[in-house]
Amino acid sequence: VRNRFELPHPYKLENFAKFVERMSSGVRSSNDSGLAAYVNKLIDPSLDWETVSWLMTVTRLPVVLKGILTGDDAREAVRRGVAGIWVSNHGARQLDGVPATIEALPEVVEAVGGRVE
Repeated sequence: VRNRFELPHPYKLENFAKFVERMSSGVRSSNDSGLAAYVNKLIDPSLDWETVSWLMTVTRLPVVLKGILTGDDAREAVRRGVAGIWVSNHGARQLDGVPATIEALPEVVEAVGGRVE
């Protein structure tokens, strides 16, 4: 999304059909595509480790974090008491400089030392 992705004419993002008008009418910035602007509006930058701790106080369900790619984040997740870690780069199709999941896996496995799934 960050690399100004746009579909060539006549292709459409059918799954985003109801949002196409919003994406093409003033949402676009000079640096990003309309899709990038739309997706960025869906991401809440205020989510942090304190949010993970809060979530664990309001549910009895096991909390599993997806998107862990470093040993430091894996250790923090264990420290916060999560039940599991899902090593993932979320597809990395549009993320610059994100390592492949298989490259991140050994560091994360070593960091958790079998303390979580």
